[in-house]
Amino acid sequence: MKGSPAALARLTTWLTAQGFEVDAHEESLSFGEFYEDFSRGVVSIRVDRDRDGNWLVRIRALPDETWYDVAVWQAYLDGSDAPLAKSVVEMVDFVTRRLPEVERASWSDSTLTRRLAFTARELTLRTLGFPDRPPNQPP
Repeated sequence: MKGSPAALARLTTWLTAQGFEVDAHEESLSFGEFYEDFSRGVVSIRVDRDRDGNWLVRIRALPDETWYDVAVWQAYLDGSDAPLAKSVVEMVDFVTRRLPEVERASWSDSTLTRRLAFTARELTLRTLGFPDRPPNQPP
């Protein structure tokens, strides 16, 4: 992962030591985009860089094919009012400390796909400046 922050290099080394395998890798030389997927069981971790050079860590839990930012998983586990990971270091810290909780949720929450989508929507609305609403449950 040429040019990636040191924290991401530590993450990929840690993931490999935890038994994750690289199962996808793509790099666009013309646009600078990059991603690498690490998978173990029902959970996959994606490290990616967008066209603007921003690095992100995303998590996917099968059978859902949607990649969610670490902040979405953190809000799902801790509640949407908790401070959310924003920096690469915070994202890496979340994955290395909380991966067992992500895996447990993947195995045990039959409504996980719906709840993650709901959480992502709520975070997007908050980011766009919509007023907070009373807490409610996903449909």
